[in-house]
Amino acid sequence: MSDRSPFDDPEFRAQLEQLGVRHTPGLAAQMMDQLAPLLAAEGVDLDNLDLEATDLDAVNKALAAATEQHNLMLFTPIGAPRESAYGVLRAVSRALADGDAELAHIALAGLEPEPGADRASVAHVTGVALGTLDRWHSDPALRGAISAARVPKWRDKRSRAAAVDVLALASKRRAFDSLHSLIVRHGGLALLEGSALAVAASVMAQAAVERLVVDDLIDEVLAGESGSATPARRPSRQSGFGASFVRPAGASASSSNRQQRRAAASGDRRTLREFRAWIEQDPEISAADAAEDAGLFEAVLGLARSRGLDLNEPDDIEPLVAVLLDLGESGDPESEGAGDDALAVLHDFVHFKLETDHRPGDWEAAHTAVEVATDDGSSAIELLREVIEEADLVGSDERRRALAALPIVGAVRELLSWIGTSRPITSSGGLRRADIAPVAAMIGVTAQGVAKRPVGGDAVDGVVYAQSMYDVESLTAWWEALVTADVIDRSATRVRPGPEAAGWLAGGMPRLDTAEMLAGLFVADLVSSLAPYGPAVVSELYRRLMQALVPDEELWSPPVAAGLDFFAVSLSEQRIARLAEAGLLENPASEGPVVHEALRGTVARGLIMAMSYLAAGIVDDE
Repeated sequence: MSDRSPFDDPEFRAQLEQLGVRHTPGLAAQMMDQLAPLLAAEGVDLDNLDLEATDLDAVNKALAAATEQHNLMLFTPIGAPRESAYGVLRAVSRALADGDAELAHIALAGLEPEPGADRASVAHVTGVALGTLDRWHSDPALRGAISAARVPKWRDKRSRAAAVDVLALASKRRAFDSLHSLIVRHGGLALLEGSALAVAASVMAQAAVERLVVDDLIDEVLAGESGSATPARRPSRQSGFGASFVRPAGASASSSNRQQRRAAASGDRRTLREFRAWIEQDPEISAADAAEDAGLFEAVLGLARSRGLDLNEPDDIEPLVAVLLDLGESGDPESEGAGDDALAVLHDFVHFKLETDHRPGDWEAAHTAVEVATDDGSSAIELLREVIEEADLVGSDERRRALAALPIVGAVRELLSWIGTSRPITSSGGLRRADIAPVAAMIGVTAQGVAKRPVGGDAVDGVVYAQSMYDVESLTAWWEALVTADVIDRSATRVRPGPEAAGWLAGGMPRLDTAEMLAGLFVADLVSSLAPYGPAVVSELYRRLMQALVPDEELWSPPVAAGLDFFAVSLSEQRIARLAEAGLLENPASEGPVVHEALRGTVARGLIMAMSYLAAGIVDDE
């Protein structure tokens, strides 16, 4: 038996890295204390581990199981941190019930990754929220009330999408058990906010259905271990304004639930009648087809209700599009066809709303979301191919010079010299915090890796304060482009020069094809990384870039201001700014973005690659 620690073995450490467990010198004893009993339960005794005789596959399986159990423990606080987690959920729910989303955001933003002696961590609040929702949905007497929950409006659509997902899983009492897949699908921050939104939505739904004072209900159902384990059954007695939340005498919770369901069903029937009447006005649609479309739309209405969505609310269309796209990607040909048909009838419904709603501008973003989901992009690709053909007529020397002047191309040799034979990286494949500043500076970006962001936000006085490389958009896009182009190669723990590095180090200007590939990949990553924010955001960025490449006012005229999602415009402008900083665009404020003649082919290639990424689902959610 060797006296050396298992953590001295590089293969053992590499396995830990792949599982998301990082060995930090000085913390080995702490990590061993946490993992050792869990590994022992899987049949691996770290105190008596023969590294030469042990089956590495068996250790891998044990590590995976132990790490999963360890992570679950991280999301299950006890004692004071658990009470603190309930306190955060009370603060968020109360703020959202008052219509103050900013205050709710502040309550969540104050959480730290690591817990304190009496302070909950991010994981604690997420775990308590998911467990609470599962428990509520396990009570048949409550299920009817909280099934009417609708996710409150929130500034990050990814978090709202996470909340919809969480509510769907909680209705099956599987939210906490789906913790790993939820984190993979949505990311830690979106899941934290989405879980808190789902809790608040459920409490507000119960208060509305059972006519309870929402503040009193929050205090009771989220009281922590010292309070009620499930939502209250009795109304609070108040006079004046508060009396409107009190259940009328003689009205039971179940009768109130039935009233709520009847009202929702009545509204859906009215919507179905109006939509069918609108369809039947089209002389090209037969009565049989109209009846078939109406039947399909009725099924879509039911699906939306089951997910806490209301088709008469424009903000609920995009989450439903995501649900239908998931249905189409199930691998079942029958489900895929049903998903496509449902998207088609949803597209018709949005057109119906654009024509008949008293505020049609509110439906523009919803229309964009459905259009992006139903359009295969073939017409845009044809236009981009024409741009590439025209751009390739520009002299190769001129194009090479334009590309070599870009920081993302010109700095490759400096980066490879910095890497040398190899450099350590994080378990997620990015730069370590200490390396963010020097590498970002190579492409003209001022960034600093920090453990905690300053009070002013992510960017203060032109400096991007990043807890991860993935918080710096341009740096992330460059790094991922370098990996895809084989300029650098990364393992679980280190980055090294890739197969194409020698060509970049040979001296002189890089080859035209390799430089165009790298710059195009940079564009593709910046564009496709907007996918988690929703189709409307991606569509708006495409509109702006296509206008720069194909300045046809009829094709790419700006949408009506009243119908344009400000969120989509803001995020697309941020990406336009990143592309301009990289030298790929000129961005005069009065005229919109302009692409240099020698770089039009590069940008067009990047947009086609982004379309491929989006179609294949190859999108970085970091």
